[in-house]
Formats: sequence, structure tokens, C-alpha cells
Amino acid sequence: MNFLIFKNGIKCQLDHTQQSKKGNAKRDEIKKFSKKSQNRLAWNYSQGPWVSMLTLTYHLTFPDGVESKKHLNVFLNHLRIDGVKFLWVLEFQGRGFPHYHVWLSQRMEKKQWSHYMEKWLSITIEHNGSDKARRFHLHDNVYTDWDVRFDLNYAVKYANKQSQKWLPIGVDKYGRFWGVSRDVIFPERDLSIDFDMSNGDDICLAKHLTALRRNIKRCIFHWSYRKKPNKYDRKTNQGFTYILKDSRKQAIDRLYDYAIACYESQMNLQKL
Repeated sequence: MNFLIFKNGIKCQLDHTQQSKKGNAKRDEIKKFSKKSQNRLAWNYSQGPWVSMLTLTYHLTFPDGVESKKHLNVFLNHLRIDGVKFLWVLEFQGRGFPHYHVWLSQRMEKKQWSHYMEKWLSITIEHNGSDKARRFHLHDNVYTDWDVRFDLNYAVKYANKQSQKWLPIGVDKYGRFWGVSRDVIFPERDLSIDFDMSNGDDICLAKHLTALRRNIKRCIFHWSYRKKPNKYDRKTNQGFTYILKDSRKQAIDRLYDYAIACYESQMNLQKL
């Protein structure tokens, strides 16, 4: 069992050793921004160390998806070399041109982010060779200092602000809608246990963690303002993932501390 608490969320995995059966499956052609992909984006955005954002666009023309992703990868390699973590999201403008929003793990002075924008202009010179494109990419508006806590679901809302779940007419095979650096998200607390149900201590801990899962789900049900619980709310024997605001994260921390304190207290009593 994995019980992980992050800076803006919580994740419970009942069988962390189980491997996905689809790990080696061939990826289907991506034609829309699916709900599952949105959920994964929301998690990576809300738990990541993002403190700034850059906007990368095409002005004169734009390439096909394969070429555009090559442009993006070359640009991201410059960030990787400098040790900057990133999260990028693809969006299509009203005229059908793609552009990328890239959240970064470092704040930058104008000299720094201008250096990266010069790299992007050089990579996409065929499509951004005009003076207008250069003025746009070196303007202060392309760089923004950021605070993820402003809206933990902002990345998904922004990507869908024009209901862009499907590729625009005339645009085919543009690949993934978002991507993120590796090794970006780490839990603040990690309780990873392989239970041995013949062990009395493990049985006791499993009992307290089951109660913790139930209490957390009750909190989520209360915060979501639903009138009736669904089947998922009534099941305490399965994992879950939630994104939490500051005050709700503090409430979950207190529940977690209480469950561990109850377990430790019971263990101490048994030793007497």
C-alpha cells in the first residue's frame, strides 16, 4: 500500500507493486484532449514547482505536428541542459495556429528568458522570420511570474478555454496535448507498506489506514457539495487521488497525523 501526501494533493494506491497491463501497448493516434489526459495534466500542474511561464508561437505559417514537436523538443533540450524543469501545454488559436505554454521551475530575469526566446526564434526561423514575430517573442508579455496556488486546475481550464478537446479542422496528427519533465513531483510524506495480515501490528495499521481513507472520502464528499454519495464514496477498499487547496490540505494533514497517533498509541498500550 502507498499513502502519499503532496504539497497540494493526496494519493492512495492500495497495490503499488501492480504493473499496468498496457505498459507496452502501442499508443493510439491522438485526436482529442481526453478526460483522462486532462486529469493527469491537472495533477502534474498542481503538484509541480512551477513559478514562471513562457509562450511559444508561430506567426507566418506553422508546420505539421511531427515537425512542430521536433521544434519543441529542441527548445526543451536547452532547458534540460540548464537544469530547468518544465510542463508544456499545446493550444490552438482561433485561426488554427498552434502555440505552446511552457511552465518553468525557475524565475528568470529578462536577459535569461530572452535568451530562450532567441533559441525558439532560431529553431523556427522558417515560420517566425518576420520582424513582427521577433517583437512578439521578445516582448514582456511572453514571460509571466507564476503561482500555482492561484488556481490548481488552471492548466486544464486554459487548454479548454475554447472547448479545444478536438483538433481544429484541417489539422491532423498533432500528437500529445501536453508533456512534463521527469522526476518533478515528490511527496512530502510517503507511507509505503506491504501488509502481512498474519502480523498483528500490520493488521492494526491496516485498520487505522482504512478508517483514514474513509474519513478523507467523507471530507471530499462534504467539500464537493453532492447531495447523495455514489458507489465510489461508499467503497473504502480502493485507492484515490485528490487535488487539495491549502486549507483542505491542512485538514488532510490533521487526519493523517491523528490516524498515525492512534496507531502508535495502540501499539504502546499493547506493549505494556
